Amino acid sequence: MVSSMSSGLGVRKRTKFCVLCGKETEELINGLCIECYRKTYPLIPRNAPSQLEVKICKYCGAFTLGHVWRKTRVEDINKAVEVAVEANIRRHYRSKNYHIVNLEISRMRYFEGKYVVNVKLKVRGEGGESHLTFEEEKTVSVHVVFSICPECKDVISKAERAIIQVRAGERRLTESEVAEIRRIVNKEAEKLFESDRGAFPFESSETVAGIDYKFTSAKAARRIAQAISRRFSAKLLETHKDVGGTTSNGRTKTKVTYRLLLPSFRSGDVVRLGKHLYYILSIEKGKVTAIALPSLKETKMSLSTFRSAELVVKYEESTPVMVVSTSGAIVQLMNMEDYQTFELSFRKIPLWIEPGKIFRLFKVNNEFFVLPTQGHRKT
Repeated sequence: MVSSMSSGLGVRKRTKFCVLCGKETEELINGLCIECYRKTYPLIPRNAPSQLEVKICKYCGAFTLGHVWRKTRVEDINKAVEVAVEANIRRHYRSKNYHIVNLEISRMRYFEGKYVVNVKLKVRGEGGESHLTFEEEKTVSVHVVFSICPECKDVISKAERAIIQVRAGERRLTESEVAEIRRIVNKEAEKLFESDRGAFPFESSETVAGIDYKFTSAKAARRIAQAISRRFSAKLLETHKDVGGTTSNGRTKTKVTYRLLLPSFRSGDVVRLGKHLYYILSIEKGKVTAIALPSLKETKMSLSTFRSAELVVKYEESTPVMVVSTSGAIVQLMNMEDYQTFELSFRKIPLWIEPGKIFRLFKVNNEFFVLPTQGHRKT
């Protein structure tokens, strides 16, 4: 309602009245005075909860946000409670009509096995066609209940969610390969453990066939399997199997097997690929560097090309020898195992042959080859 009044100077002033309470005012919002507008259209809905419940894992500090468990890197339990409370308050009081300008924990107490946290919430938003800015406050009580997150339940119960199987075809893994695989597993697990409690394998076994690692975290197992694959240029195969039940986010629970197949040969072996023989110098980043026999030419090919290669002579079957001298096509060598000297005649003396250097002596198809390790290659 609006009326007109005349002043002594003859100027007419328009008077406004609130349609709800009848109060006379100079400012109306949608026909209401500011007080009635704020009561009728509060920023925070009247049905907004005044009490929330949050679960927090007593082992790792993870907390529920809705129906999903969220990780936190906070180690102090009081700080973890604060993080969980604030995250849930911001989720429940998220709105396009206002934004939170202050969130203050006014009281925290431990009562009957749970934390009861009182939070003072202040929000700010705009109202009406005039877009006036308002602020409102609300006190919310958050009950923080201690529980166990699904991840920690799996760790405690040793639920098998993934397995890494490391194999090398028909050959056994060498001691150095096993030691390197152990190092990679520990290194990667340490990096992942802060955010993934199932990063360390809960069981490992080493057999003639290879190594198996069992994990409660498929995600961590995958990261570790990828690291092993990169280091050894291993072929990585992934298979899934349903194990029944669902995860916290409704997905079907599965067990994943990561099978890593290392090359059937390694640096220092002689292999046959088709009709050709090769001495393997190195296997790195999916590439094989080798010396063709008997031409002694160095070549580089993709590992996939060598997957079908047949092992002819193992590195351990060669003999360490030192070059004593060379004369024409004759090379005098010393066996470094018994220190006996002998001479060999070569149709072509390799460029890397130098007196005083130690190499490996291979016998392939009744022909002898003095071959270098990677560190003795000539460029």
